[in-house]
Amino acid sequence: MSGEKQKYDVAIIGAGFCGTLVAVNLAMSGIPLRVALIERNRVHGRGLAYGTGDYKHLLNVRADQMGAFPWDIGHFYRWVTANAASLTAANLGKPDPGAYLPRRVYGEYIQALLKESLRQNPRMELLHDQVVRVVPNAGGVYFITGKNGLEAAAKSVVLAPGNFPPAAQAQNAPWYKNDAYSPDTLRELAEPGDVLIIGSGLTSLDVLATLEHTKKDGHIHVLSRRGLFPQVHQKHAASAPFLDANHLPATTRELVRQVRGQIRQAEEQGTDWRPVIDSMRPFHALIWRNLPRNEQRRFLRHVQGLWDTHRHRCAPEIMQVKARLEQEGRLTCHQGRIQNLNPESGAVEIIYQPRRLMQPRKIRVSKILNCTGPQSNYQKLGDPLIRQLLADDLLAPDPLNMGICTDHQGTVQNARGLAIPRLYTLGSNRRGGLYESIAVPELRAQAAEVARQILSHHQYETHPT
Repeated sequence: MSGEKQKYDVAIIGAGFCGTLVAVNLAMSGIPLRVALIERNRVHGRGLAYGTGDYKHLLNVRADQMGAFPWDIGHFYRWVTANAASLTAANLGKPDPGAYLPRRVYGEYIQALLKESLRQNPRMELLHDQVVRVVPNAGGVYFITGKNGLEAAAKSVVLAPGNFPPAAQAQNAPWYKNDAYSPDTLRELAEPGDVLIIGSGLTSLDVLATLEHTKKDGHIHVLSRRGLFPQVHQKHAASAPFLDANHLPATTRELVRQVRGQIRQAEEQGTDWRPVIDSMRPFHALIWRNLPRNEQRRFLRHVQGLWDTHRHRCAPEIMQVKARLEQEGRLTCHQGRIQNLNPESGAVEIIYQPRRLMQPRKIRVSKILNCTGPQSNYQKLGDPLIRQLLADDLLAPDPLNMGICTDHQGTVQNARGLAIPRLYTLGSNRRGGLYESIAVPELRAQAAEVARQILSHHQYETHPT
């Protein structure tokens, strides 16, 4: 596209779950805004999490809690029971409300919402390009440039980039991969030869679910610093919150003490820790903001790994995959830190320091996959749009290097702490300010809030008081 810029009320950069839901919320308002939903990849409405083609990759939240709207959390379950084609393709009958369904089916749900939004708002456009520049002019309009020729102008911009790849531990090496959901990566891992997966979180469990059926020759190794895998979901009754919003813990030690005390009480009453952890959900952001910066760092250093494995649990079926692979002698899990990677002919030797042992150990594999989690230090990203926004002081890395600075509603802030008018963001890049900002219940609320702010500005301009 060249010449005169296309003009929009809103440009949403990124059409994964977050960006798509902002567009859906805008369309549901009935206000005919001109919206550009811009996606660098081929498909709108799925993103990395729900773009997987493997039906063995499951949601880690039960179906009746996965609705796309804060006011209707049962919406997804009603949709999926009314769409037999999606269930038939996944070899499923009518699911139980507590089932953990394939993420691919959830991606179809988000795309169905997007399709309905296009019907509700014919002025919405789906564009394909990688945005490389967003620059405001003196009149408060943002000029947007794409790598492949996109030229547009918008009054409001939403940054919804999703997760960036993990920090690279090797550059341009044929044996090193960091795109766990790429069909090419999964195909290469399935080839003969031993493989190493770095990290033991939900992504590594997804990879195991695929390799259980595709890898016929070779051993699978998983290496993580503490060897902590996600805990498993179990059915349990809800627990009343034990926290008081007016008297939240101000230190990591106090937070841990209160949680452990509640878990002991639950065990004495014949239940377990899950209801205790779940009861804290409404307080997550308040707790995080109440901790001083040094206490936030202390939490990240000492508690984060244990908290994340208990907070972000997995479907029972997924942990059964890991157990089967270990029982069959196809999987070995290691604890430790990588010290060195030594490429060899057709392979690579990994030297790692085992946890609580003095002597380093070695593993020799043909492929390494990094599943340590997305790079969240925005100063280290090579993405051209992020680099430009940083250089122009239109955004700033948060002090914990867990994303970018925003206000409580998701308006982007610069290095001076100033809010950038009509520049919004949502998703994992808000973890520095919220900590819990990766799961659907939090993200659907953020999408609704960003849409509300955009609509409020538009209505004010149309009907000033």
